[in-house]
Amino acid sequence: MLSQKVAKRPYRVQHLAEADNGGGAAKAAQKLHAGLRALGMDSHMLVAEKRTEDPTSVQLDLNMGFFAKRRRRSLARTQKQHLKQFRDTKSEKLEIFTHGKGIFGWDLVSQLPDADAYILHWSDRLIDYETLFSKIRPDIPVLWRMPDMNAMTGGCHYAWDCERFTGTCGMCPQLGSSVAEDLSRQVFRHKQRAYAKRNPKLTCFVAPSLWLAGEVSKSTLLRDFEIAHIPTGVNSETFSPSENSAILKRYGLPTGVPLLLFVAQSVTNYRKGFDLVVSAMEGMSEPAKVALVALGNSSNIEDLPTNCYKIGRIDKTADLAALYSAADLFVHPAREDNMPNVVLEAMACGTPCVVFNVGGLPELVKHGKTGLIIEREDVVGLRKGINDLLASADLLKEMSRNCRDLVLAEYREDLMAQRYRDLLEDMLERAESHRHVAKR
Repeated sequence: MLSQKVAKRPYRVQHLAEADNGGGAAKAAQKLHAGLRALGMDSHMLVAEKRTEDPTSVQLDLNMGFFAKRRRRSLARTQKQHLKQFRDTKSEKLEIFTHGKGIFGWDLVSQLPDADAYILHWSDRLIDYETLFSKIRPDIPVLWRMPDMNAMTGGCHYAWDCERFTGTCGMCPQLGSSVAEDLSRQVFRHKQRAYAKRNPKLTCFVAPSLWLAGEVSKSTLLRDFEIAHIPTGVNSETFSPSENSAILKRYGLPTGVPLLLFVAQSVTNYRKGFDLVVSAMEGMSEPAKVALVALGNSSNIEDLPTNCYKIGRIDKTADLAALYSAADLFVHPAREDNMPNVVLEAMACGTPCVVFNVGGLPELVKHGKTGLIIEREDVVGLRKGINDLLASADLLKEMSRNCRDLVLAEYREDLMAQRYRDLLEDMLERAESHRHVAKR
């Protein structure tokens, strides 16, 4: 409980995020913001790109003066040049590398709303670590919801099998660098200077998965800060089992054959593993008797099997939920992942999942109860798992019920919001105590 002094006054929570809709991180930010408002909290969002009609979410107003525009252009050009030197050596595992110096960082600090607590989310353009933490007073609580590993690394978002983040990065395998003082170490040092400005007792990094919390505990950058584990939540009313014949007709999908569903913001993203499920499908003895449906940006994918259907991105949540319900299995063969929204959404709709044993996925999918867990990149195992589940209608029905029950018990959106509220109140109480001690 908050002390009486803190509880008597309303307090403002300010979210900082790249966007309020779009990819998984943006959706999670918006869900948390909406959930806190539903609990009566004075929650607001400031974003680099506004994509919703939510009046409490505001897009950053960029300074269009000559010097401000020149600063942004110069920073963007410098960052591009830094990465250009690795274009011939970078690994296919490197999907994105960010510098921790958002090109809108100076615009943000000039407009940063006063708040009693800040919640940071993933942002490439909005947040410059050093300028932001120089602006926010050390006695104001900061929560950082971590959609991936970027807050603890020298630029990558998933370290894969590299553990150089437990030191000071450098010689980055994803950049293909053999130099100790390379770009990854420079970014690491930038973050290190920024974090030094924060009070560890009033700064909390929130991991959606136990896997990520474990990685944070090994991190040189973050190990001295508080680490909290709060699972991502899903709207269990919007995403729920439904009748599906109409949605199949609307999108021209076949009936009378089992449907496998794959969903990603970008189907071509190497980390998400769409190529692996395609390989698994091609090796089936009777592939024509199963249909694979891919949702997401897939404009660059060609020469797919005839039993694979590209639908593209779907912005209508009701259609997305209906397609989850229509699928017999949801397949998420990610090579690396944290706690993906898409798996939670599928389970909320009662669709069993087949996933790889990576990141936080084994926490979501209970092997043999809500789906199957296959070892990473095991295409043969993936194919066998799909075949085995499709061959047992009774087991699929039982798994479907288990998926829905598990989401209702542990992963509801309102539960996520309540857990964040409790953490915020605890940190606000600590901040108040810290100020009292400082005044003595």
